[in-house]
Amino acid sequence: MAGETKDEVVIPDSVRVAMQLESIFMPRATKHRQKLYAGGDSARFVHYTSAEVALGIIKSKRIWMRNTTCMSDYREVHQGFSIFQKFFSDVSKRQAFTQAVDECAPGAASEAIGLFDKLWTAGPSGMPLNT
Repeated sequence: MAGETKDEVVIPDSVRVAMQLESIFMPRATKHRQKLYAGGDSARFVHYTSAEVALGIIKSKRIWMRNTTCMSDYREVHQGFSIFQKFFSDVSKRQAFTQAVDECAPGAASEAIGLFDKLWTAGPSGMPLNT
């Protein structure tokens, strides 16, 4: 395109918002991702899997996200759910979360909590986050 340099990267608004949310809620992951991207050709990605699946990833040049209940050890997902549920059961914390997210993307917090509740209604405790 005219006026663009070869190194200029155009980031879609949706990706920019996702990156901003990541920096708020996952600052450590953001720091590591930025360090990874800054590494250029020496950047590495680690994915724990079987040799068979690793070969499939290499051949297809794709990584698929699977249902967590198919993982070898999905207890961390249940632990994460419990942490989210405890956090969001505190009305002041839920309101602070909603306000922070809505500053980046109005309505996104309520939508995210609603989707999470819908997907986890039959979760480990059967209780939604929006209590």
